[in-house]
Amino acid sequence: WSTVKWLWYGLSMAAGLVGVVLLRSTAKTAEQDQGRVNENYSTVQSSLVALNQKIGKLDRELSSMSPEQSVQYIDEGLADHFSDFADARKSMIQRFGLPSYAEIMTQFASAERFVNRAWSASADGYMGEVKDCVTRAKKHLAEAQQLLNKCEEKPV
Repeated sequence: WSTVKWLWYGLSMAAGLVGVVLLRSTAKTAEQDQGRVNENYSTVQSSLVALNQKIGKLDRELSSMSPEQSVQYIDEGLADHFSDFADARKSMIQRFGLPSYAEIMTQFASAERFVNRAWSASADGYMGEVKDCVTRAKKHLAEAQQLLNKCEEKPV
């Protein structure tokens, strides 16, 4: 026992204990993060499905709507789903990686821009422009859904 350097031994033991505590803490955080990723990804899925349904309905019914009704529909029917999807979008990075995330978000962002343009055109009373923008947004949302479905089919 006289050859043991007790100071170094004690410091090494303390460092080892700190390491164990950090590993356990990190593992617990990772489990919580995975739960959050799954919850957020569920939001991504449901928001995109809802957006596709509602943009399809808007596209079908737009010819019978006034500019005010179309503005109201976009505000009440689409805005929250766009926001929910955007808030939860990072879960796609953890699930599918950055390249797939970028492809999906490119389509999503394009759709969002066209919906914003449709809202502006509607507020100004240009219903022909609204129809064009809604049709283009619908195509981009359908492509985003298709890309998401394709990612889900790939083994992780």
